[in-house]
Amino acid sequence: MYQPTIETSSSSSPLLQSNDQNPTTTSSFGRTDNFSSGYTMYEINNLIQDYVYPTDEGVIDASNMYKAMYEVASKFVSVSQSCTSMTDKSVSAVFNFGSDLLTQTYDCGLTQTEGNYRTSGVVKTSGTESFALIGWSYTESVTGGTKTTRNAMQGHYDTSTNDVSVNMAYLVDYPTDPDYSVRIYIRGNTITGLFSLKLVKYNTGGSVVSISGYGYSRGSNYYLFKVTSTGSSSDVTDAYYCFESSTTTAEIEAMADAGSGTVPANCTGYDTNLPTMYATDGSDSATVAGSFTGTGDYNTDLTY
Repeated sequence: MYQPTIETSSSSSPLLQSNDQNPTTTSSFGRTDNFSSGYTMYEINNLIQDYVYPTDEGVIDASNMYKAMYEVASKFVSVSQSCTSMTDKSVSAVFNFGSDLLTQTYDCGLTQTEGNYRTSGVVKTSGTESFALIGWSYTESVTGGTKTTRNAMQGHYDTSTNDVSVNMAYLVDYPTDPDYSVRIYIRGNTITGLFSLKLVKYNTGGSVVSISGYGYSRGSNYYLFKVTSTGSSSDVTDAYYCFESSTTTAEIEAMADAGSGTVPANCTGYDTNLPTMYATDGSDSATVAGSFTGTGDYNTDLTY
């Protein structure tokens, strides 16, 4: 299973390689509004900026594509090290990924509790290919009660082709504050740097952003994004954004949130490869505990 390089930078050569991974709210380029959660350019930057473990742990969450790939890879390793062999079989995910789900069988399983973490996963390695299907939960005491995080993920990596696939959906369930959920889809190649992806971030307080992207994370190439958001700080509908692969966080921070109503010239033709965007009404998201369909106390245990 693919693993970004620990301590240095993502070996997948992210689109953004800025040293400023926690940008300030006032741009040196003269931007007058905030560069923070809820603003379109911030959300795009957060999706594609570099992720370095452990430096960025707790700072960048799994709405970042490289963090998501790291999470799936690390869970694959932890399950593989302790799983029990089983009859090769299909296993249902604990979230309905719909047509995004990779059809696959698995031959080794593990369900265990370690402290406040509950992990249930099945894996398989066949030749150069590795597969993982995981459900996990985490609880912690916070003001007002218990915060529960639920996560469903699926991953695939082929060491011969360097193709990587990730499906992930998670929900952070607070006792009093608005809940927060993310669903992310990634298909790409860690050598060519060509990726297609889509993301929806849903906050039960009312804001949601849906992003679809296609393009290259390296070389003299471009990346196209299409964004729709509601209830956010800079709502847009089917707005396009075209970046050079070398674009930095500072340059994105300086860009206007409004985007373009048509595909910019440098990204002509890229739009035909954009994945279908997730809905902004929460129907594609894990917005409540019941969105998870597994067993166990938090509906995140697999049945295998």
